[in-house]
Amino acid sequence: MGFLPLSNYGIRNGDAAYFIPIARDALLNILTSGALDIIRFSGDAEIKPIELPAFAYIGGADILRTAPVLEVQNIISRLFDRTEYLVLNGGDHHFHGYEDQVARAVAAWIIDTAMRSNLT
Repeated sequence: MGFLPLSNYGIRNGDAAYFIPIARDALLNILTSGALDIIRFSGDAEIKPIELPAFAYIGGADILRTAPVLEVQNIISRLFDRTEYLVLNGGDHHFHGYEDQVARAVAAWIIDTAMRSNLT
């Protein structure tokens, strides 16, 4: 199973581009499964939320983010039973310069989630 040319799949937003290596069968699956509605944040897909908690980082300065922060939060909230968000206004797609803050937030979320699961 070979990969398609790198420029075949990814995110384009204005002048920014982030290409994702993908195999032909995987791309066909995405294009025919309805997953594209979720990936594109169209909001049209019927989604049964995953019954697990989630942590989502959203960078306010992410040039690859293709929807406003609130819209991204609304879509992610439909995908999971319970979601905690870390939105950093100056953060980019890879949270450069915010690594420690993101790591601390993820670690705190893991501990909090583990404690909650032990209480229920």
